[in-house]
Amino acid sequence: MAKEQTKMMEVNEIILDEEFYPRKQPDWMTAYQYQKAMQAGNRFPPILVGQFQDKYYAVDGWHRIVANKNLKRKEILAMIRHYSNKKDMFLDAIKTNSRHGKQFTPFDKMKMLIRAKDFHIEQVSIARIVGIPFNDLKQFIADRIAISSTGQEISGTMRQTWAGREMTKKAEEAMNHISGFAGGGHSSGQLIFITELYELIESNSLDMKDKKVMNAIVNLFELIKRKLDLK
Repeated sequence: MAKEQTKMMEVNEIILDEEFYPRKQPDWMTAYQYQKAMQAGNRFPPILVGQFQDKYYAVDGWHRIVANKNLKRKEILAMIRHYSNKKDMFLDAIKTNSRHGKQFTPFDKMKMLIRAKDFHIEQVSIARIVGIPFNDLKQFIADRIAISSTGQEISGTMRQTWAGREMTKKAEEAMNHISGFAGGGHSSGQLIFITELYELIESNSLDMKDKKVMNAIVNLFELIKRKLDLK
């Protein structure tokens, strides 16, 4: 069993490496809500940090780390677990994230399956951890989902676009079934994407001082006006 110790760590000492993050991307709304809760005096449990080859990686607690950084806090309470390989660290990241926080999205599950292959982990093990019947994943795997961690396109037929990502029609249907969006299909995935974007803007979580961000927002605004024929 990996050795553990709990202590205060410098936030900047902890590496946020997407290789070990089971979700497609952090949810900035969650980080914002944590930030407000911290400002109100709420206490949070220790994050989980993996020590591997003299480096410290975030295994569980990305949003708490981001919230602390936004508040300019230099230290955070962390449980440090020593690992001898990256595979075990990735598996622990999935296990801990599956126990709390937001439910895994279809894209989260896709990323985990891709990473599982990279780490030579049987996909049935991932399915068991996140509570997905492996039979539901057979089509998901066999149809070769047209997405990869590098963005490389995978061959397939009848491609559909969901939140900017390509996949085959059968893969989309499998994802809808796995995620609980059966019946909503294509539009449900789009609604999740639009809702998250709305929440990001509405909560003032965007860096409005960043020129690239502002240009993207302006372009989006102009596009919506043209598409909806708004004056």
